[in-house]
Amino acid sequence: FPVTIRGAWFGWQEVKEARRERSLILENIARVNRKGALQELVSNRLKNAPVEQVVSLSDRIYDLCQMKKIPLHLILGLIEVESNWDIVATSPVKAKGLMQIMTATAKPYVVRDGYTWTEKSLYDPLLNVTVGISYLADLHEQFMELLV
Repeated sequence: FPVTIRGAWFGWQEVKEARRERSLILENIARVNRKGALQELVSNRLKNAPVEQVVSLSDRIYDLCQMKKIPLHLILGLIEVESNWDIVATSPVKAKGLMQIMTATAKPYVVRDGYTWTEKSLYDPLLNVTVGISYLADLHEQFMELLV
């Protein structure tokens, strides 16, 4: 029986192959633990991105994860699943960018941190990961006592 994924029909063999490929990507993400490996992963996932963008995005993700004490592999896995590393990804409910951030969630962080807000702000990958990691860190702090 074929299945539909993002509007396309696939047979079971194609689905198994896609799952295997996704599993390998997530395994590689779990192994990333230093900036050099992160830059390589980001470069592979953001095809045709300028080197400067890869380096600045990798550094921002790494530094924020260290500063906010959020596991790096959690953020990389989230980006992989939410947007498949598509900088201009937009969900049906209008979540935007790499980490699929909603406008209502982002605005307080953008204003607090002194960024300029436009409707396209969340497509800036540096701003998107800054807001996303900050938001997750705040949620972790707020609900930490609920974790067992």
